[in-house]
Amino acid sequence: FMSMPGPEHIPPIVVYLATEEAGNINGQIFHVEKGRVGIYSEPTEVRMIFNKGEVWDLDELIRLVPTSLLVGYTNPAPPEQAK
Repeated sequence: FMSMPGPEHIPPIVVYLATEEAGNINGQIFHVEKGRVGIYSEPTEVRMIFNKGEVWDLDELIRLVPTSLLVGYTNPAPPEQAK
């Protein structure tokens, strides 16, 4: 089981990103954990699904996302089972 750091490491970067000094930062993905802040390179679209209509229907997404879009995806922090 992976030891996840607590959520207290996230707010400082969120607050920083809301400052004037960070006003030129847009559309970036950061990785924050205890003692470390990283930035990812541009994400690459690796898989997509299409809809002939203009707006996705929730039932379509429920059916297609797990079976088409997230094939092979493993949640790195799955919900804990109720005890």
